[in-house]
Amino acid sequence: MRNANSQATFKYRGDLTSAAGNFVVCLIMAISSGLIATAPLGQAYLSHGIVAGLLSAILGTSLPPLLGGSPHQFNAPRLSVATILAAGVITMLASPVLRQTFPDPDQAANAIVLLLPIISLLAGLLQIAVGALNIASVIKYLPFPVLTGIMDGIAIQIIFGQLPAMLGYPAGTSWTALFSTVPPSALVAGIGLVTLAVLFASARWIKAIPPQIAGLLLGACMFHLLLNLRPGSEGETLVQGNFVAFSPERVLASFNLLLDGDIARLLPLLATIAVTVAIVATVQSLLSLSLADSLANQRSNTSREMIAQGIANTLTSLAGGYASAGSAAQVRAHARFGGGSSLAHGLCAILVCFFLFLLTTTNGAILRSIPLCVMGAILVHVGIGMTDKWTLTTLRRLQKSEDGEERTNLSQDFFLAVLVTTLTVVLNPTYALLLGMAAAFLIFLNRSSASLVRRRITGLQRRSMSQWSKHCEQLLQEHGRDIVILELQQPVFFGSADRVLEIVEAEAQQARYIILDLKRVPYIDGTGALALRRAAEKLQLDGKHLRLAHMRGCIAKAMRDFGALAAFAETAILPITEDALAIVEFEMLRDIGTSELDGHEIALNQSALGFGLSADECTVLEDCFEHRSFSQDEHLIRDGDPSGGLFLLLSGVVEISKQLGESSIRLSIIHPGAFFGEMAMITNSPRSADVFAQSDGLCAYLSIERFHQLESSHPELARKIVRNLYLTLADRLRQTSSMARELAE
Repeated sequence: MRNANSQATFKYRGDLTSAAGNFVVCLIMAISSGLIATAPLGQAYLSHGIVAGLLSAILGTSLPPLLGGSPHQFNAPRLSVATILAAGVITMLASPVLRQTFPDPDQAANAIVLLLPIISLLAGLLQIAVGALNIASVIKYLPFPVLTGIMDGIAIQIIFGQLPAMLGYPAGTSWTALFSTVPPSALVAGIGLVTLAVLFASARWIKAIPPQIAGLLLGACMFHLLLNLRPGSEGETLVQGNFVAFSPERVLASFNLLLDGDIARLLPLLATIAVTVAIVATVQSLLSLSLADSLANQRSNTSREMIAQGIANTLTSLAGGYASAGSAAQVRAHARFGGGSSLAHGLCAILVCFFLFLLTTTNGAILRSIPLCVMGAILVHVGIGMTDKWTLTTLRRLQKSEDGEERTNLSQDFFLAVLVTTLTVVLNPTYALLLGMAAAFLIFLNRSSASLVRRRITGLQRRSMSQWSKHCEQLLQEHGRDIVILELQQPVFFGSADRVLEIVEAEAQQARYIILDLKRVPYIDGTGALALRRAAEKLQLDGKHLRLAHMRGCIAKAMRDFGALAAFAETAILPITEDALAIVEFEMLRDIGTSELDGHEIALNQSALGFGLSADECTVLEDCFEHRSFSQDEHLIRDGDPSGGLFLLLSGVVEISKQLGESSIRLSIIHPGAFFGEMAMITNSPRSADVFAQSDGLCAYLSIERFHQLESSHPELARKIVRNLYLTLADRLRQTSSMARELAE
């Protein structure tokens, strides 16, 4: 009994640690989200936003796993969603409908506070529809430059929106005034800057404590200590005046407000904002879900995940909170701490709920001790961390690229990202998303002039240059449909990434080994790299294999820059299709369990040379052989050596190669049961290639003299051997022609 209890304790220890660790980050994100969403309304309404953010943390974290979502996913309030809501607040403040209905600014601000949960309600319903209609993959592959542009624009808005608070300027200070006037309080500005420096230093050198906690504690201590030493100094905290606690009456007031005929005319505007919230939240959730699946080695149902999150956001809005989304940082923390069940989410929500209870019973005493300049520094640090490095990576690649087509594609992506970033900052994320998608569609039309798959080849239609025994040859013929080669001929970018994933998944329904030939793919962007990574991870979970061939320098660099190579083993990326096909054939035969690959010596009647021979004929032929063992890396035949007999490989692996100038070209791989060296024996000419041993092994050598003796003593047996030689040579000629055609194309 004691052992069972200790096992249960150990099992849930990771969930307890995850709940405690994620509580700190979740709490800061909840408060930060509330501050950003309601900042345009002024400091008097910050407590409204903080309460709504905490409600989002409580319900958005705990509900999705209970509604069928993955226990490895972790949802939380997101600053990106809060920034979109803040842009919506600014738009509503300028709305003639709101001004006419509520001429008094305070009444208008109160109405907007009540309308913000309605936006989250609409966003939640949209997410439910996305999941129910199974169109999450469409949103998941939102063009990478558009997504990057929106996130960079949101990050810039957060940074410049919180700089006034960090430096002690009044709320609403313009950007021009921010850089043209001296801060009202040098002391407050200094505390904000020191806090920002502490945040960066802590993130780099102090791994045990979250940088936000280190910055918050040190900044708050400096603030209160220095202001006590200088009584004349002033500084604002998060809450001044009465703290607005959670009230069910306010929730009912939100929906009663919509019954007003004039306010109902704002629904199209609210719906537009909700669409942007839903798309950004869905994309971030799907990206964090992909990370969670990778860390947990599982595959989640994206549609079910979206339905669970949509229901959670809908219920959160009914309680007066804002929409939440998946958080990659908290997913990593959840996995690192060992969390694996919904217990971690529930405990984290309970801790946040307890914090909200303390705020309510103490009239926001904790928030009154947090300086506004310190919280502003934390948000500036978070905003800097939100900036996507993709734009700078693309710019560096553009500067170094010498390929004309690649430069064109990189220029288009960079322009699109900068355009969307500018639109997000100047207008708002909603307009930026719509105009960015329109621009991306035009780029897509420009790039998509040819079909994606140039040619589809199965293992029945093409074989590698590897030589096998007759038994293995028959198995490769029987299972040839398990191998599929797809020759792609378009850029793999945001316009075609989803199609690539669909094609690979469709082929995986029948085939087990898929090779993507990228020889004619001129370019790949972040969305395309993500699609290839997801395809590899999906096939791996299903026990299937994806390999890439002809991955040129620019393609390999893009895959590496966007972290897609992590999903591929070293043997899954090959320089040419021939190499990929040879490895796939070997793996398929190994998975089937052929005796030729178990290291034992192969029998003569199973070899290509002994095909169709009777037991007596095999005995006669075996007496003509001279057995020779060899070691790994041994040079068995040298190019230009005098002609001799042929070798039948009984065990081990050898490679046939040809030296051309300073480079060596591999012509074939010989496996047990196949023979080599026969051309010199047939033509009586010098050896035309080198043969190296790839492993220790054993071969049987048939000299020209012994073969001539066999012709005299057993002419029928000699005739069968010659027949087998020519049948094998015909197969090799077909394979050589196929390889030559590939090189020519």
